[in-house]
Amino acid sequence: MTLNYCYVFYQVALSQNITEAARRMHISQPSVSRSISLLEAELGKKLFIRSKNGVMFTEDGKLFFEYVSKGMKWLNKAELEIQETDKQGETITLGVSQLSIRTILPPILQEFSSSHPSVNLIIQTASSINTVDTLSDDLIDVAIVPDPVDTKPDIETIKLMDISNSLIAGQKYNYLQGRTIKLEELNHYPFIALSQGTAGRRWLNHLFMENALEISPTIEIPTSDLIVPLAKNNLGLGIVADIFIQNELSSGEIIKLSIDAELPPRSFILCYKKNKEQKTAVKDFIALVQKTCKT
Repeated sequence: MTLNYCYVFYQVALSQNITEAARRMHISQPSVSRSISLLEAELGKKLFIRSKNGVMFTEDGKLFFEYVSKGMKWLNKAELEIQETDKQGETITLGVSQLSIRTILPPILQEFSSSHPSVNLIIQTASSINTVDTLSDDLIDVAIVPDPVDTKPDIETIKLMDISNSLIAGQKYNYLQGRTIKLEELNHYPFIALSQGTAGRRWLNHLFMENALEISPTIEIPTSDLIVPLAKNNLGLGIVADIFIQNELSSGEIIKLSIDAELPPRSFILCYKKNKEQKTAVKDFIALVQKTCKT
């Protein structure tokens, strides 16, 4: 097994498509396929299930990716650390969710960049759960994500601000306005929800379980920012953070619906390593986030 084979595997896994992975790496598609075949032969395991639409992990492929992805992230971190020795100023690596990068983070980054012009910011986006795991592996300096997530004892977690949520739909469902929908009724309509393994889906599952119900989404998506455009195009009902829907509500492209269940707020949380000697820039960034997002 060579590092090159692992790198090819990693790129195919990220894109879930051999042609796209070949394009990213600027090599031929047959070379990518051959590298994957040789890697599978050496491991004695199939890593991908191939189809006309791309590739999917086998169970062995999923397990292998967990280890390879960590190795690749460490190599990237080493490259950044080496490059930093040639730069003036420090580098901060932030792990953020799509929800935070599209809402609370931009003004914080703008203020921080103005007050710390020599600090280099590297931003990595992933699901909340994966981001916190990356922090535990010491591959990022700070995480800003919505809850709920599980953290290890060495991670400091600070609540920043609450996120209220609403049930929304497109204009096709305006006949539902003026009535209160029961939580159990959501399974009777096309319903859009986050995929399993995300913090948002964990929150939604808990909401249904508290009411002795199971959720049966019609459409499952990887990030919450996709709920609004799908709902706007009348593909179903969805529960989404209010901070995502102001423009569409004003324009009348989506509507809010009443629901009989209380939708508990989620919270943005700031996470960092407790006992790690933090760089000055990291300490300053943490202080700014706390000051900006007082609960």
